[in-house]
Amino acid sequence: MVNSMDLILHECNNASQANDWFISLKQALAGLTAEQASWKPEGENISSIWELTSHMLYYKERLFLRLQGKETDYSLSNEETFHPSGHSQADWDQLVNRMLTLNDNLLNQLQTMRETDFSNDTSDSPLWQHISNIIHHDVYHTGQMVTLRKLQKAWHPEPQNA
Repeated sequence: MVNSMDLILHECNNASQANDWFISLKQALAGLTAEQASWKPEGENISSIWELTSHMLYYKERLFLRLQGKETDYSLSNEETFHPSGHSQADWDQLVNRMLTLNDNLLNQLQTMRETDFSNDTSDSPLWQHISNIIHHDVYHTGQMVTLRKLQKAWHPEPQNA
């Protein structure tokens, strides 16, 4: 029987790096230019890949701080998290690198945890639930990214064994 830590590690790895039953965030972001990341369908009220990445990073950074026992600041409204800074290729590359590094750090942090770390959590929002919600949040927005890439004909994934 799988314990909850094994399940969380598996789900976190699949959402961020591996391509199992769905595309990982890493693959969804791979090879995008700043222009492609900023693209939105004309006349549609939809977030760009750049905006989605900024939004996801905001919430994932707060989870990482919580896992480290640090205070988290949610000073931005949900809407404000969709407004990234920068417009250049260098800005986009920096944001992607920040996300991929955070994914690695988050997975490494989770690997150091024990199942008892969840039972010792006394917050209003249980840690296991926060982690699970972030994983599902990433998968949801990653699917949006893939759709946006397909709409602009910028989706050419490497063949995967799924």
